Amino acid sequence: MPKTILSSLRAAVRTTMTKAAPIAGLSAMALLGAACGEETVEPDTSKEFVLTIENIGQAFDYLDGDVFNTPVGLDQPGPALPGAAYEFRFKAAPGQKLSFVSMFAQSNDWFYAPLPGGLDLFASDGTARTGDVTSDIYLWDAGTEADEEVGKGPNQAPRQAGANTGDADPDTSVRQINNPNPAVDAVISATLNYQGDGWFTLRLANVSQQDTLMVDGAPVPAPFTPGVYAVHGDQGGLFKSGDAAPTGLESLAEDGSPVALHEQVSPKIGLTTPFAPGVVAVHDSSAELFNTSSPASAGLEALAEDGNAATLATALESVAGINEVKVFNTPGGEANPGPLFPGQKYQVSFKATPGAKLSFATMLVQSNDVFAAPNSSGIELFDAQGAAKTGDITAETILWDAGTEVDQAPGAGKDQAPRQSGPDVGEDQGANVRRIEASDNLPELSKLIKVSLSAN
Repeated sequence: MPKTILSSLRAAVRTTMTKAAPIAGLSAMALLGAACGEETVEPDTSKEFVLTIENIGQAFDYLDGDVFNTPVGLDQPGPALPGAAYEFRFKAAPGQKLSFVSMFAQSNDWFYAPLPGGLDLFASDGTARTGDVTSDIYLWDAGTEADEEVGKGPNQAPRQAGANTGDADPDTSVRQINNPNPAVDAVISATLNYQGDGWFTLRLANVSQQDTLMVDGAPVPAPFTPGVYAVHGDQGGLFKSGDAAPTGLESLAEDGSPVALHEQVSPKIGLTTPFAPGVVAVHDSSAELFNTSSPASAGLEALAEDGNAATLATALESVAGINEVKVFNTPGGEANPGPLFPGQKYQVSFKATPGAKLSFATMLVQSNDVFAAPNSSGIELFDAQGAAKTGDITAETILWDAGTEVDQAPGAGKDQAPRQSGPDVGEDQGANVRRIEASDNLPELSKLIKVSLSAN
C-alpha cells in the first residue's frame, strides 16, 4: 500500500468512548426493600463481550485470470481459424501485467505468449496502454515434444491420433523461437482496449491469409487454440524461460487443451484484501449506523472510502441511544494500528446489558467504498431469557456499498485506498447505502472474514 495511505490507516485514533448505560427499572422486591428502609442493590446483568474479526482471505498470486476458448460470434469453444478472434475482459491495477498462452496448432508444442514477466498494461506514469501490442507477443517452444516440420508432422494436433503422442524433446527447456516461419504478426494480432476503472479487453485475432503457411507448395491453415490468461505483478506469469514447462502448459502447447493449466492457475486467482480499522457501537433499537433509504453519513463515508474510523467514532459519541463506542485498529500481535491482512485478527471488548444491540463497520480496503457490517438495526446481544449471544456471527455480517464513490474494478481502481493519491479523491456517486450484489465482482464475505462473539 502506498506510504501515504498506510500511514493514514495507522494514524492514532480514539480507541474508547463510552456513555453511561441507562439504569434498568427497579424490581418490585427492590421497591419493597426501599419502603422498609433497607438499602437495595440492583443486580448487575451486564456482560463483558469480545468481538473478534479475523481476516481468513488468501494472499493470491493473480488478481484475475481464466480460460479463453470461444471465438467471437460463436457459441461453442474451438480454435481461432483465419479471420476469427478471441476476446477476454480482465481487471488490472497500475504496475500489474498480463500473461497468456495459446497454442500454434500446426506445431508439436509451440505457443504464443508475451515474455515470461508478462505484458505491460500501464506506462511508467500509470497511464493504461491501449492499441496494438502484437510486438509484445512471441512464439515459444515448450520443450515437451520433439519438433516436426511445421504444418506437416503426424504428431501435431491437426493430424495426431490422440493427445500426447509425439516423442520427447531432447531439450526440455521452454525457449523462444527466433525468426519463426510463419512470423508471429503474420498469424496473430493483439489489441488492448482500456474501458476505464481498471477494466481492459484484449482481442487476439487470427490475421493469417491463405498463403501464410505453405507446406509442399500447398496452403495450410494456421489456427491458434484456446488458452489461459492471468493478471499478476512482478513475480512472473505462467512459465519461465529456461525451465521445464509446467504440466498444464505441456497439454496446452501440445494439444491445445487449456483445462490442466487452468486447474493449476485458478486456485491462485483472487482478491487479496486487508480490512481497515473500524468502529463498534453498543446501542438500543432507536440508534443505527446507517440507513439504506439515506446517503451515508460523513463519518461512514470516511470509514468506507479511506479506512478512517475516528471520524465516525466521534460522530457516534453524541448520537442518542448509543451507549458505548470503541475503535478497533490494531491487529493481534502488532504494536501499532494498521490494516488487517490475511491471517490476522482484530479484537475489541465492550460491555452490554440485556436489550442492547451491536453494530460495527470495517472497510474492505480493495474497494472504493465497501464496508462490512450487520444490518442497520444491529445484532441482538441477548435472547429473550437474557442469555448473551456468543459464537460465529459471520452470517449476520454483510457487505455494503456506502454509495459515496463511483465503483471501480475491485483491487484495481486507482481511487481505491492502496492506490489513491490521498483521501476522498474518487468521483462522487451520491447514492444511498446498499447491499452488495453478486454482480459487484466481489467475493462472498464469508470467504474473507470470520466474525465471532464471546461473553463473560
